[in-house]
Amino acid sequence: MLVFVGFTISAICKGLIYGFALYKKEEIEKKELLLRLVAASFTVILIVDLLMNTAWLMIINGKAFFVILSSRILIEIIMLPVQVTTMFILINALKPTIKKYLSEENE
Repeated sequence: MLVFVGFTISAICKGLIYGFALYKKEEIEKKELLLRLVAASFTVILIVDLLMNTAWLMIINGKAFFVILSSRILIEIIMLPVQVTTMFILINALKPTIKKYLSEENE
């Protein structure tokens, strides 16, 4: 069985981008969090989803890059607000649990 590692590289890049954008020891205000989420999600969509993943699909399927890209652009434009909204709601909902866990860890 042949394994293609391109999508694994893409997943690592996504984690790194979100990690660099959202990591901060002190608490982030909601407005700053929203701006960071928009910037991180836009960067992930542009670099990873549109460029890298399209290149991996081109290698796997043998189709032209721009043929695959043209069908993916609309999907990614629609997914940007969905991703940002979902992450914003989840992060704010989980803040009390995360604070409790981190305060127990520091003691």
